[in-house]
Amino acid sequence: MSLEVGEERLRQAVDEVFRKYDINEDSRLENFEVFNLFTDTLEYLGKHRIITTVEVKEFIEYADLNKDNKIDK
Repeated sequence: MSLEVGEERLRQAVDEVFRKYDINEDSRLENFEVFNLFTDTLEYLGKHRIITTVEVKEFIEYADLNKDNKIDK
């Protein structure tokens, strides 16, 4: 398997996540959108718990490369 195939699969997965969770279609995930993503992911995994705003904030801080408090596509 080539690296290009892996990159293409990753790109498709990111596109799918943004299509579903980027409600305002600005190519950035904000707090409420990340919250929805986490909630759905945990439900899919069979983990029934509430996501905290602190967890969402920490994830965004980790993934936010340009430090605008959003995750850019």
